[in-house]
Amino acid sequence: MEQAETDIPWHKRTEWPVEIAGAASLLRARYCQQQEEDYLQTGVHAVDEEARNAFTTFAPYAYDCTLWSGERELASVNDEGISFVVALTAQEADGLRDLLGAERLVTLAEWRSRHPSALTRLWQRVTSR
Repeated sequence: MEQAETDIPWHKRTEWPVEIAGAASLLRARYCQQQEEDYLQTGVHAVDEEARNAFTTFAPYAYDCTLWSGERELASVNDEGISFVVALTAQEADGLRDLLGAERLVTLAEWRSRHPSALTRLWQRVTSR
């Protein structure tokens, strides 16, 4: 992981375990200019080992956290760990299907077709007339 971004729902900090609050505090201090807000966003930044650890520790508590290697998105953790997207090679995907069962692994293309963005839905309505 070379770059990362996250939001920090700072208003929830009293609910977090100590390790999570520490990771959020580090990210807040390094990357958030408006530190008095209840909802913060780091923006996309190159990361060193300390920041990498903080981003990956905090990710399950974020509404949106995305991690990159170069231009390739490695993972996106959303909705406080309820959903996540992970980049896999074909071999890794096959192994995960074997482990979890094919019905539990959804490709990004399948997900996007089931859950189109508002812009995609609007475009489909306009072009279908």
